[in-house]
Amino acid sequence: MSMDYVRSTYGVPAKRGGRVEYSGDKTGLRLGTIIGTYSARLKIRLDGDQDAGCYHPTWELRYLDAPVIAESFLICDLREDWMRRPYITFWRPNNANYAYPLTWSGDYPRATVDEKANYYTERRGRILLRFAVPRDVAEAISEAPEPGRIDGDAGPVVRNSGVNRRILRKAAYVPATFKDWSAAS
Repeated sequence: MSMDYVRSTYGVPAKRGGRVEYSGDKTGLRLGTIIGTYSARLKIRLDGDQDAGCYHPTWELRYLDAPVIAESFLICDLREDWMRRPYITFWRPNNANYAYPLTWSGDYPRATVDEKANYYTERRGRILLRFAVPRDVAEAISEAPEPGRIDGDAGPVVRNSGVNRRILRKAAYVPATFKDWSAAS
């Protein structure tokens, strides 16, 4: 598979020569360089290693040279009691309810997300449940809904799958002002 395939399938900014942070190593965080692809995996040479290993593009990787240019976000809501729903839920404009179709979802400016970081961001342990995500990330993994599931078959929607949840969480914007009260106990 090609690097283009990895980028489009997983919605990640992978590129040959790109730097990553890998957090799945028992010894802690490790930095590495993407040197290619193998099947639908990335070949990454971790700093200090002679050989490259194969890594899933969304598992325990953070892309270091990925620019954060978004100034407007969707609010993604992945609360546990909604995990069996067919599509991922996003907030409508002005904090007014929830929607599956991205066309019905509200755009929230970075300044608003920063100002109310603890309202728009919720974590349970290390897992993000509610967070801001750039609209283009959600649109990149969206699809048409199943006919008859949503009024007027409005879409696009993001299918509720483990892969899509990981992609959204990896692209999450968590403001520096966010205070994680769940970790304080």
